[in-house]
Amino acid sequence: MSAAQEQGYLYRCAQADAATLRSLVQDLIGLPCWSFSAAILWDVEPDKKSANLRPISKVSDLTTLDIRGDFGHAFSQQAELRWKRRDAQTYDLLLLTEAPLLPNQVGLFGAQPLWEFPEVRRAALGSANLQDTPREERAQGIRYYLDRKEYRDQQGSVRFVRYTTLQKKQE
Repeated sequence: MSAAQEQGYLYRCAQADAATLRSLVQDLIGLPCWSFSAAILWDVEPDKKSANLRPISKVSDLTTLDIRGDFGHAFSQQAELRWKRRDAQTYDLLLLTEAPLLPNQVGLFGAQPLWEFPEVRRAALGSANLQDTPREERAQGIRYYLDRKEYRDQQGSVRFVRYTTLQKKQE
């Protein structure tokens, strides 16, 4: 492994409350960041139909972070936090980051290190990364792309894709 090669780390917190989730977004993901979430079972509003699937949006402060529903992601250049709702008060969290957590950070939210990836690569922008772009911007030749990194183990049998940012590109 070269000196410039990034490593990736995966942590899990199986029992976290909403305050812990928000704290991790603020402290480890950083603000501003990007987020999306969805309600399929929890907090569903049937008359809203597909609006229960919330699109990627910029989060400038924690008051705009929507954690209602079944699952969500918050991501930035620093890290990505994924959550899945377990019950009315509890979330299961996965943190993907290129910076290992310090022992006091691990203890703060009860994280368990799950995996260390020897290789992290920036994924190429392409059609797989293309996101819904507002009609007005599409008419101007602008497209939104989801930038990401790939975490791979040495055998190639375990791979995670970590989101980093939403980019606007002129085509």
